[in-house]
Amino acid sequence: MPGRRTFALAALMSLVTASLASPAAAQADDWKPERLVRVLVNGAPGSGADTAMRAAVPHMEKFAGVRMVIENQVGGGGSVGVLAAARAQPDGHTLLAAVSGVLLNPLINPNTPYDLFRDVVPVSQVTRSTAALLVNNHTPAQSLKELADLARAQPGKLDMGNFGFGTSSHIQGVVLARRLGVDWQIVPFPSSPPLLRDMIAGHICCGISDLSSAGEFVRTRQLRALAVNGTARSPAMPDVPTFAELGITGLEAELFQGLYAPAGTPEKILNFWSRAVAYAVRQPEVIEILSRGSSQGVSSTPAEFAAFMRDQHARWKQVVDETGIRK
Repeated sequence: MPGRRTFALAALMSLVTASLASPAAAQADDWKPERLVRVLVNGAPGSGADTAMRAAVPHMEKFAGVRMVIENQVGGGGSVGVLAAARAQPDGHTLLAAVSGVLLNPLINPNTPYDLFRDVVPVSQVTRSTAALLVNNHTPAQSLKELADLARAQPGKLDMGNFGFGTSSHIQGVVLARRLGVDWQIVPFPSSPPLLRDMIAGHICCGISDLSSAGEFVRTRQLRALAVNGTARSPAMPDVPTFAELGITGLEAELFQGLYAPAGTPEKILNFWSRAVAYAVRQPEVIEILSRGSSQGVSSTPAEFAAFMRDQHARWKQVVDETGIRK
């Protein structure tokens, strides 16, 4: 009998060791990837989307037990990446990592060649971040109210920069002007970095930018954040109020990154990769990397992410229709 107990104990320890070595082993599932997995990232190398996935993928590899490779798919306002994913086999070996712009673009441009709700299916949210209303140190306003008073005193004189026509920051700047009853010059830039450089240099007094790009400049006091979008304050800047707290509606939509699979991918595969994301974003190394960019790791089930997508789509559609901005 002692021999049997010893054998049973050894077998139990072997199972525990195996589950620790391979996170996926602890999950009862009838699907696992069998070969190299491609992760199509809708963002240039070094972008926030790229950085987040390069932090998460090594841990997703560990969970899945296969090699994963990132392929940057840039162009067409996100169309290149979405269409590449849509054309892939729905077998779990091709995934798409895309930021919230792919949800917004079809609302701005009716000729967008993809339908996000038809061509791909949600797997999991990966990150949450926020955008902030920023002013430079040459601008005396210390609050949103003071900025509004300054703009009213100088109709059409203040410049409100954004990171591109039809982007979230452009739409938010237009909505904010309407809510405050002010008239300022909307100035589009090709991306956040040149906008922030011109703000710091004093060429543009105000702007709306993602905190993943602007966070370091706020922390080093080269720029001031007066308010952030979304439904809750940013953990990276807990002292900065949301627009909603200041009585400004219509700016609750979030900036986020999500993971998708080709349409037709079986549910068991979606669930597997959802668990892989949940495992990755809990790792201290990933949390640290994301926090440097003022982002937070988020995981969700495919159903939860689908509901989140519908909510965000409705929020953006309402403000896009209100502003009438179209490409």
